[in-house]
Amino acid sequence: MVRVTGGIFNPAVSTALLLIGQIGFLRWVLCCIAQLAGGIAASAVLLALLPGPLKVNTKPGASVNKAQAVFIEMFLTSALVLSVLMLAAEKHRSTAFAPIGIGITLFAAML
Repeated sequence: MVRVTGGIFNPAVSTALLLIGQIGFLRWVLCCIAQLAGGIAASAVLLALLPGPLKVNTKPGASVNKAQAVFIEMFLTSALVLSVLMLAAEKHRSTAFAPIGIGITLFAAML
């Protein structure tokens, strides 16, 4: 994934790739800046395209406290990072199928 497309869209994944030596420090810094700027730009485009304010909530549900929300976020981010490291960062002849496994991981995390 990283070698072919350069598709690193999550700062946690970028940090993991930096820690295993897959990308260098300068590329990590540039990727993190680009990821944050891309998220802000995408939010601005969405805000401009929609007719009114978004009716979304970024707080945990009524039955989930803050500690549980942090644990859930850590667990799901770990699953994403591990799937990228195990499927895409390691060179193997089946690396071409890594986007399928990563996509399934993201799909499961969003459920």
